[in-house]
Amino acid sequence: MGARLAAASVIFALSSGLACTSPSKPAPATTPGAGAGAGGTSGGASAAAGTAGIPAAGQGGVAASAGSGGAAAGSAGAAGQSAGGGGSGGSEAGPPFGHPDPTVVYPVYEGFTLWVVEEFNEELDLDSDPIWTWSDGGFQTHRFRREAITFEDGKMVITLSETPQPSSCSYANTGVVPERARTSGELRSRHNFFRYGRYEASLKAPSVQPGNTTINGNYIASLFTYRHPACQEWREIDLEVTGDTPNHLGTNLITSTMDCNFTSDKEQPAFFDLEGRNFRTGFQAIGFEWLPGSIKFYYLDDVGAVVELRTITGDTVPTMSAKIMANLWVFDDTFAFGGPEGANNVYPLRAEYDWLRFYKWNDDAEYPCADMSDSCLKPEDVDLAGNNACDGIGLVGDVSS
Repeated sequence: MGARLAAASVIFALSSGLACTSPSKPAPATTPGAGAGAGGTSGGASAAAGTAGIPAAGQGGVAASAGSGGAAAGSAGAAGQSAGGGGSGGSEAGPPFGHPDPTVVYPVYEGFTLWVVEEFNEELDLDSDPIWTWSDGGFQTHRFRREAITFEDGKMVITLSETPQPSSCSYANTGVVPERARTSGELRSRHNFFRYGRYEASLKAPSVQPGNTTINGNYIASLFTYRHPACQEWREIDLEVTGDTPNHLGTNLITSTMDCNFTSDKEQPAFFDLEGRNFRTGFQAIGFEWLPGSIKFYYLDDVGAVVELRTITGDTVPTMSAKIMANLWVFDDTFAFGGPEGANNVYPLRAEYDWLRFYKWNDDAEYPCADMSDSCLKPEDVDLAGNNACDGIGLVGDVSS
């Protein structure tokens, strides 16, 4: 969700002994539900991740295409048991985990191992998948719900609708979310699994009005990493496609400790109009490379070559693990971020994701766990890191902090 969201975020009152009830599981994708908003919304703000996809110094560039496994060997080398979500395509011996397509020849990046792939060729069970789940949080005018995330024709679809939601408790927000006027969705990894590597997604942004890809409005469709919960260690790397123009992409880094109230000194934003790209008429691949001391934001051109946008360096670059998130949201009626012409919005809005990939940096010996389980996570990685009432994680940790 980007720093700007945080400006209006509310730190919700904590309730002792949250008794959230599990929502009924939706039927397989037919009509979209609602889609998306502020990222990890753990009382703070969340956003779309983004960082550079250009080769880091000494890492080399794209090393030609390889077989379906991308870079099979490399990082932890260890072949654990697959966390592939039970669907077809998951590796039983090791990476890539998730649901890769055996017919796809994945790009190879020297120094990185293709670790997680989601092609969305089948519906993911977000209540039981070992990698992915959903957020029950809320932000601004939105409440995130499982039914807002659907799977259609090999795509993940996040739909944002004007479906009101009553006030109820939230694991993702670690407290009570007031009633919200809209419903949206947020895909997120179950745990703070991920750290150094390359994060990429192919997405198509909403048309502000049906059949009209030229009129501008207000929305934010995202890919980002987010350290959950933000009120302890707010670490967020954002890629945000916004409704200002068809080719607008925002990048940001947000860092804070024990303070999830947004102030501009916590963020490092920069915005780009991508030449020759149109997020509304077709799928565009965006990504970032997160390494110790540097974050590089990029997109992929028509032949898959990395086009670098910017690099952030220094001691604000996160060193802690994080969750991968993707969501869709609109700003409040001020339209202070995401496009000033929000009055043009016609709901529902739909953001589509064709694929998502994570390449582990081979020199990171800590994250992710070799078998893509939670076995290597530290206590601070799972502290208050629940996502919803159905993920089995609960609220482990001290809510008073």
